[in-house]
Amino acid sequence: MRMDSHISQDLIGVQNLLKKHQALQAEITGHEPRIKAVTQKGETMVEEGHFAGEQVKTKLWELHGRWDTLKAKASQRRQDLEDSLQAQQYFADANEAESWMREKEPIVGSPD
Repeated sequence: MRMDSHISQDLIGVQNLLKKHQALQAEITGHEPRIKAVTQKGETMVEEGHFAGEQVKTKLWELHGRWDTLKAKASQRRQDLEDSLQAQQYFADANEAESWMREKEPIVGSPD
C-alpha cells in the first residue's frame, strides 16, 4: 500500500475523502460522452482532409493522453483511498479489541 500526504490518517477522514473522490469519479464518467464526441469530430475532420488536419491530429493525441492519464490517476487514487480505509478500519477494530481486553484484565486477575 502506497501512502501519500493526501490521504487522511483516521477513519472518518478517509471515509470523507473517499466520498469526495466518488463524486469526482462520477464527474469524470459524466464527461466521457463529451470527450468521445470531441474525439469523433476531430477524427472526422482528419479523415475528410481538413486543412488543419495535422493540428487536429496532434490535439487528438494530446486529448487522448490527458484523458487516459486523468482516468489512471483517479483509479490509483481510489485504490489508495480504499487501501487506507481498510487499514484505518483495522486499526479502529484492533484498538476496540485491545480496550475491551484491558477492561477485562483486572476482572480475570482478581482473586474473588
